[in-house]
Amino acid sequence: MEVAQARFPFPPPGHPALSMIDLVQYLLVTDIAQLLEDEPEKNLKWSAAFRHFLSKWLLLFEHHADE
Repeated sequence: MEVAQARFPFPPPGHPALSMIDLVQYLLVTDIAQLLEDEPEKNLKWSAAFRHFLSKWLLLFEHHADE
């Protein structure tokens, strides 16, 4: 995501910077795949396959966070 957007993706634009603890909490409670917005002015379009991959990766991440 960071490479495609040419910026650190969290938090989204317009939101204040997050501390490390706030960032981890944000990643655990936010549906990141739903935050992806196409940016036609930057020629950036998120594919359905990437959104699916990201949602599955986040489920794996959440599973390991519970351990």
